[in-house]
Amino acid sequence: MFNINQCMPSFCTSNFEVLGSAINFAKLNNLPILIESTSNQVNQFGGYTLLKPNQFFKKINILASKLNYKKKLYIGADHLGPLPWKNLESKKAIKNSIKLFKDSVNAGYNKIHIDTGMELKGDKNISKKIIMDRCNSIFNSVEKKKLKKIFFVFGTEVPIAGGNKNYNLKNTSIDSIKGDFVNYKKLRNSFSLVIEPGLGFTNKKIYKLKMNFFKKKKKINKINNFI
Repeated sequence: MFNINQCMPSFCTSNFEVLGSAINFAKLNNLPILIESTSNQVNQFGGYTLLKPNQFFKKINILASKLNYKKKLYIGADHLGPLPWKNLESKKAIKNSIKLFKDSVNAGYNKIHIDTGMELKGDKNISKKIIMDRCNSIFNSVEKKKLKKIFFVFGTEVPIAGGNKNYNLKNTSIDSIKGDFVNYKKLRNSFSLVIEPGLGFTNKKIYKLKMNFFKKKKKINKINNFI
């Protein structure tokens, strides 16, 4: 679906005026476009957009049709997982996550990012094993043949949304990337992995990307053929 040598911006907003502008930009520049919904924005209970996955999918396609957009339109789920239900016990939160995953797959989403890296009610700590076990539960809830045409992203290491004054930027280590690659490879041959590359911000500071360190990470995914 995506060429490994190309980049594609993702538009993750529930404001349809903004999305209309993004689609028009893609149309004018003859580009494909990826529009995503987070688990807070769109889920089986409506989210804060009051839209379920199939409704969001249809609404985006209707908007693209009205704007006479002819290039490839991808629709995705960003940070799909238990975030909206982090105040619930793990069993219930993951059950809700599985339902959202199934609904997104059935709606026709092209790209799904599974993120299980948040603490839930009753968690004393959140380890890599817990994150992976919860990801497995979600991913394996749908038969593999339904997932063949979906591009998957795994992982959770990104800055706090909107920045945070107490945020301590910590680069994802090489060993962590190698370990995650081995684990997620068991789920999917082709995927992308979310990491913290050393480019972040707080309310008062922007961190400059250290390219030498980033190049080492890029070399790993090139050798192992993942993004």
